[in-house]
Amino acid sequence: MLDINKHFLIEDRRRADREYRCFKDLMCDVVLLIDSNRMDAAKERMIDMNQSLNELACMSTKKYEEDKFLRNHNELVKRMHEEGIQFEVLRSVYGDGLR
Repeated sequence: MLDINKHFLIEDRRRADREYRCFKDLMCDVVLLIDSNRMDAAKERMIDMNQSLNELACMSTKKYEEDKFLRNHNELVKRMHEEGIQFEVLRSVYGDGLR
């Protein structure tokens, strides 16, 4: 079972859940269509499955990139602290662009 909370950003979770359920339903449809020798319809469902999979992959990549950014950010803040650099001083110089 796909862990929606682990692999997707909060703002994408509802959409990811819908895409995931859609993908699973389409997968079942494909099997039924193949079993009934409706290959053209099965191919169409496979295209829809691929679209859902691409959407899931895109949303998951956003989560991975955000997590990577936060890890790098936290490591930088830790190193700055170890070196005696005050993050608040940088924020006062560079503004709220710093998180």
